[in-house]
Amino acid sequence: MPMNIARPSDGLLSEIQTLQVLRVLGEASEPMERARFVQNVHALRPSSVSRIVNTVQQLVAFGFITSIDDHLSITGVFDIEDIRARLCVSTATRVAEALTEANIRKCLQAKDDGSIWLDSKLLPASLNGLGLWVIEFGIGFRKDVHARYWQVHDDFKALFLKGVRDFNRKARRVQSAIELKQKLLEMEARGVAAEEWVLEYERRRLQDHPLHGQIRRVSVDDVGAGYDIASFSSHSALVHDLFIEVKSYVGQRRFFWSANEILTAEELGEEYCLYIIESSKLSDSQYEPEKIPGPFAALFQTEEPAWELKPSSYECVPV
Repeated sequence: MPMNIARPSDGLLSEIQTLQVLRVLGEASEPMERARFVQNVHALRPSSVSRIVNTVQQLVAFGFITSIDDHLSITGVFDIEDIRARLCVSTATRVAEALTEANIRKCLQAKDDGSIWLDSKLLPASLNGLGLWVIEFGIGFRKDVHARYWQVHDDFKALFLKGVRDFNRKARRVQSAIELKQKLLEMEARGVAAEEWVLEYERRRLQDHPLHGQIRRVSVDDVGAGYDIASFSSHSALVHDLFIEVKSYVGQRRFFWSANEILTAEELGEEYCLYIIESSKLSDSQYEPEKIPGPFAALFQTEEPAWELKPSSYECVPV
């Protein structure tokens, strides 16, 4: 089989065969051309050429074999016992890393006696045969060849538990209190800018209104009003009859609507209006806000709403 046809999924050589590969190379007087070396190993101990190729590649990746211009040599001093011990650690480390990169919660388990077990059926495909070395090099052991669950040797438990700790740290994006505060401040600043923009927009729209000065930002004085701006629907209206809740966004077109705002929208009906503002367009003199008049009915009482509603939080009270 040509070496370039070898597939990672074809697997690796056994422990005995792998150490034989290292011994052949360690006893060589000079670097060996890769293809000739694979042929020599195959002639010495007949086995799958693709597994020989994969094993050599894995040993190169682990740093036990040096490859220069496709010529192979042992890295450092050749000591088969030392190499075997280090190969155990390299294999265990790579398996633990692969579990951390994948989904360790599905593959690694602990028992009440403190033992750690691997589910061999759920080992990541990225290991490309290293599962064999877990057993062959004594990193894990099983009751019989058909056993699905492998117990991690005590010598390697700490290494796998480190992988679990690393996974737990990566499980969720870490956001410090300072980062959260900064994010909230930026959102608040965008919200204020959008409200000021809508206030000026309404004042321009109703510039000849006799009560022009009473178009105002209610949110400055009353954050619990359920809307941000009190305005007029037309020049003929003399009593506030347009209550605007401003929602701004950056990037994805979406907004969050509080329970208090929803109740206010239900109460005010068609006099309540959502203004959806794309913050990046506030400097555009031609920009027109997206408006949702009577949003309670538009979002909750229609069979085909234009927006998908997703609950983001719940208030839970005892019954």
